[in-house]
Amino acid sequence: MLYLITNRNLIKNGSLTDVIEEAVKGGVDAVILREKDLSTEELLPMVYDIKNRIKDTGAKLIINSNFEAAKIVNAEGYHCSFEVFIRERPKFCGFIGVSVHTLRSLLRHNAKVLII
Repeated sequence: MLYLITNRNLIKNGSLTDVIEEAVKGGVDAVILREKDLSTEELLPMVYDIKNRIKDTGAKLIINSNFEAAKIVNAEGYHCSFEVFIRERPKFCGFIGVSVHTLRSLLRHNAKVLII
């Protein structure tokens, strides 16, 4: 699987949503929307635009660090830090991704997917 992890500040030409749409057309299987500095209110219009652009492609949308936005838009996935995962034990109906920094943490929690 090919994942795109976003950072809108690195885009020199076009918009983030344009880049995501082109990446999905080019074969990206999932988009991790990692715009951690945006509030839920700032993120939601972007998320709805992305979902609309990729809706018929089979690509999955995973929201990084904003649980509320992930729930509101019914994203396919939610990604959080290991600390948040342990502290909050988020209940999410889709895929939950967790950042870990050691192989031991990965193995201890029976991860099913490793993204490098």
